Amino acid sequence: MSLQPYEIAPILMGEYERVQEKAAATDSAFLSYLSIGVTPFLAFTAYAVSEQKFQIFLAALPILSVLGMSVVLVLSTHYVYAGAYLEYLEGRINDYIGKCELRDSDFARIAYKVKMSPVMVSYVVALTALFGMNLAAVPAINVFVGRFPATHPNVPVVYRNAMACYWQIVLPFLMLAGGLFVFSFWRVAKRLRRSKDVALVVMKS
Repeated sequence: MSLQPYEIAPILMGEYERVQEKAAATDSAFLSYLSIGVTPFLAFTAYAVSEQKFQIFLAALPILSVLGMSVVLVLSTHYVYAGAYLEYLEGRINDYIGKCELRDSDFARIAYKVKMSPVMVSYVVALTALFGMNLAAVPAINVFVGRFPATHPNVPVVYRNAMACYWQIVLPFLMLAGGLFVFSFWRVAKRLRRSKDVALVVMKS
């Protein structure tokens, strides 16, 4: 049994509201991540720099940075999903009511997706700061890793050998993990946009 347009529109509006709630939940997750993830991370980094006995923990900075970036990409994937699906639902609802009354996607595109929007600028500033922090930490990491055998003579040999090969271990991990995270995000975002475009074309045909 097929539904009439006046019956379908409320269903689509309910789905539209559900996806908006999902986007709002992602906002909350981002704020929680900033408060319980990023802020303590920066505080610990500053403390490790100032306290000599903790400076060796700076060696974990590149790995923690990549893991932190993975969290941001996961949360950003929720935004991409919500944006693509909301745009599709918006087109369906506008088609059923016969007017372009819902214009959220147009305003969202201006507010969030243009090159100089606060969101895009924040991404660029955060990534630049993260990259600069890691680059500035390289000389210090080399010093701490180089003197690790002398300052920690009682640790197992495997740990001393691992620290001696620090960059040979860390650099491939950073390139592999970082590349996989970015590629997977790009691929999912591309497929979501394509699915939305195809669905809208099918709807109008």
